[in-house]
Amino acid sequence: MVAYLVTTLALALGIQLALFLTGLRRARDSKLLDLSYAVTFAVLAGFGLAAGELEPGRLALAAIIIFWAVRVAAFAFLGLRFEGFGNRWLMRSIGLWLILLPALMAFRLPGLACDMLSLAGFGVWLIGMGVAVISDVQRLRYERDASQRGKWRQAGLWRYSRYPQYFAEMLIWLGVYLFVLSSMSVASGLVGAISPLLVMLLVLVTIPESERRANERWGKNEAYQAYKMRTSLLLIMPPKA
Repeated sequence: MVAYLVTTLALALGIQLALFLTGLRRARDSKLLDLSYAVTFAVLAGFGLAAGELEPGRLALAAIIIFWAVRVAAFAFLGLRFEGFGNRWLMRSIGLWLILLPALMAFRLPGLACDMLSLAGFGVWLIGMGVAVISDVQRLRYERDASQRGKWRQAGLWRYSRYPQYFAEMLIWLGVYLFVLSSMSVASGLVGAISPLLVMLLVLVTIPESERRANERWGKNEAYQAYKMRTSLLLIMPPKA
């Protein structure tokens, strides 16, 4: 297991370094930065799947990870930007590897359990992915609508949460963790918990900076302050009356 995990970390480092050398060093917000997330996750999922039997549970695990990668790549090509680990390729490589760690460990198992916990995990992933795709579509429409330039988002999912895209990512990776948890040992499960916890930490670190930028632009706007008062920060909830 250790040699396998070291190999997957080396793969992540190699992919990120190669992409960094080909263009990420020239543009902090490059489209290539977002595509690097998708490429890394897809390659690691494929490598993990190839390391064992083509068993239904392992196939399903690879499919949900690769679906995430395809979604990010597709919307990145269309012009969306995704928050992540910035342009430090070493930190980004390790961070992406840690997020995928429970799935990578699960790929080494001969098979994955199909029980209530794994089904619940898939359900959480499905809800998160649904919210993510809807928020991506709505973000893309907003950014392409000239009449919305200079305005804050407050329609669609943003009527119920100021950061639905972050909430979606938390659900996606919590779902992946729960999907494999019942197949893992107690020790592996505890180690794998770093994945949803790291995603949550990234969200908690990113939101204050996003709030700061928003307040710089619209902090003196009474309508924006009213929007903030009635709209949940992260969880998708009905607006306050």
